[in-house]
Amino acid sequence: MAELRKTLASIVSLTVLFILISSTVSPRASAPQTVACPKLERDVTIDGKWTSAQEWTDASEFPLTFMEGTGEAYFSMKHDSNDFYVLVDFVSRTKTEVGDDALVVLDTQNDGGKEIKDDDLALLIRWNTPAVSMGAMQWGGWTGQDWQLLPSGGFEAKSSIEAENDPHSTAPHEIYEFRIPKATLKTPTSGLWVGIGGGEAGYFALYPPADISSPDNWGQLEFSGKTLAELTATVTSASTSSLSSTPPQTSMTQTATTSQGSGFSISSIPGFPVEAIFIGLVSGLVALTLTRRRSGR
Repeated sequence: MAELRKTLASIVSLTVLFILISSTVSPRASAPQTVACPKLERDVTIDGKWTSAQEWTDASEFPLTFMEGTGEAYFSMKHDSNDFYVLVDFVSRTKTEVGDDALVVLDTQNDGGKEIKDDDLALLIRWNTPAVSMGAMQWGGWTGQDWQLLPSGGFEAKSSIEAENDPHSTAPHEIYEFRIPKATLKTPTSGLWVGIGGGEAGYFALYPPADISSPDNWGQLEFSGKTLAELTATVTSASTSSLSSTPPQTSMTQTATTSQGSGFSISSIPGFPVEAIFIGLVSGLVALTLTRRRSGR
């Protein structure tokens, strides 16, 4: 029990660091955009790794933006009728250290706000030792007293460095997997924020590059009734039709990538407003300013 209390106390310390780092991000110039989560074609085994080389290739994938340190990391997501699945693939993190973690945060009632509310849910996987990781969750204010281990049934969270089936790299590196019951989300659209951090390593990477303490700045998650292949075909068809009927226009297009690494442009999705497009973080798309003061550095 003493070890558990120590672990949960260290978790809140790391969460405070997430808040301090992300709060230095410049405010968004426009309202948060929508992330379409595809319907899965392949089941997920929550074991903290790519169980097979095809397990996550039917998911939408987005890069994380590094606020401190450098590296390569992505998060992927998909859903079925009951659950929302998230993979965080930290390709460049080839060893584990105490305090390494991944955090998925959801605004379950999508009521936004300038501060964390009681309906905002944080799920975290943290490495307690270089060989052991654990999952925890908390509603609302994210204090050390309110963190709890994941309840049995429904929620799952696992991490490993087993990457033999990972299409990005088969060299050992940190991989995190989450299963979140969709019944937790009370509205068709939910706020979404994803981050990774490291205790001694000094890295922080975010998606979107926005202040975690202000749900108004998080991404907007919507569950699509289409698979990734169907979404890709729809967008490709719409783009081809648009190109054949209208003259070329100069614009900045945001993209998402599949787990195989191939990109596809999103210009419009039936049923979505033009602004509600995938919010893949394209390199160089967003200029960020980070002000930090770290003792001893």
